[in-house]
Amino acid sequence: MLAKKNFIFIFLSIVCMTAIFILSAQNADKSSSTSGFFVNFFLNHFVSDFKSFSLEKQEYIHGLVSFTIRKCAHFSAYALTGFCVSGSFPKFRLKSLNFPKALAICFVYACTDEFHQHFVPGRSCEFRDVMIDTAGALTGILIFSAILYFIHRKNRSSVN
Repeated sequence: MLAKKNFIFIFLSIVCMTAIFILSAQNADKSSSTSGFFVNFFLNHFVSDFKSFSLEKQEYIHGLVSFTIRKCAHFSAYALTGFCVSGSFPKFRLKSLNFPKALAICFVYACTDEFHQHFVPGRSCEFRDVMIDTAGALTGILIFSAILYFIHRKNRSSVN
């Protein structure tokens, strides 16, 4: 039987996946606008004298920062998803079958997310993004596992 904690993590997993779906449903212009806010914030606050660079250099830096921020968003969203999916399993352990199940759920969702983007105007379906998403999910799963490990270790040492 699932504990209340597991239902909370199932709900959070669904929330993460819904947010990913909504963001993936944005057409290219809307998606660029969303990420553009963060790109411009970064450039204005962390790249000194950006406006004094040549137009060619500004475009290069803007493209590099935009790419990095977009891929970090993929990674982070799936890290959070992997974390939440891990919590939805009762008695999750890294050495159990729940680990590959959690990773498989995230991988399959990343695949369906990229497939979904194929039908959104101006968006593309890229296997590279599936791999970035899966790496993020793996990171979230490992963070969840590390937290569980330290909680169990602390509980064992307080009993002794």
